[in-house]
Amino acid sequence: METADLIRAYRTLPTEAITIITWEAVPYAQREKYVSRIMSPDIRALVPDCKMAGIAVTVKEAMLCWNELEAIEPGTVLVIDARGTDKSVWGQITTCIAKLRGAQGVIIDGYTQHASRLRKIGLPVYARGVRPLFAGCQMAGQINVPVECGGVAVKPGDFVIGDEDGIIVLTRDEAERLLYGAQRISEMHRFLMQKMAEGHDYLAMPGIKDFWAIKVAPHGEEWKIYDEWLKTYSDQIG
Repeated sequence: METADLIRAYRTLPTEAITIITWEAVPYAQREKYVSRIMSPDIRALVPDCKMAGIAVTVKEAMLCWNELEAIEPGTVLVIDARGTDKSVWGQITTCIAKLRGAQGVIIDGYTQHASRLRKIGLPVYARGVRPLFAGCQMAGQINVPVECGGVAVKPGDFVIGDEDGIIVLTRDEAERLLYGAQRISEMHRFLMQKMAEGHDYLAMPGIKDFWAIKVAPHGEEWKIYDEWLKTYSDQIG
């Protein structure tokens, strides 16, 4: 799949996409390895209702370095390991530059400035918090090297997905392999939410208790169970 198509596909997944990908779209025995790909909740979204998917450009610096901005290309997510400072390494001007260069988002294991202005700009920005004290700038830094961000190892070229629930890092191959299952599970969730909005009692839906008994068992890929339930019962619910 082309990178742009993969990015667009993940950006359409709903807010529970983080859980869907790591917990329900993979075989039961593999789940723990994907849980370890979810960044710490200390890395929080500063822009509400944000969705992000893209290819990682990594930075390991305790100061803003200008060559990190030059490394931003359309479809990328800037991942900054700035744990060497308690000062901010990002702000409104750099966010505007990243957005204009086509970035899908910015993740900082550290601090940023200008919280209210970042919300107005709208580009997804994640950080440990906001501080007015700036760490400073340098002309060059460590770009596209392995980093750790939010407790997760990130390599250049990894696929990064985020929303207000959190951030997950996958290899490019994993992102492609898990996409179809995540889409099918998302379809199931949308169907159930629509039916409940129409007034249907979730617990009274046909087959729902049998469905859950199977769903929580140590089986293979759960999206197949969702898919079978939809085919069997969706017409009966109305």
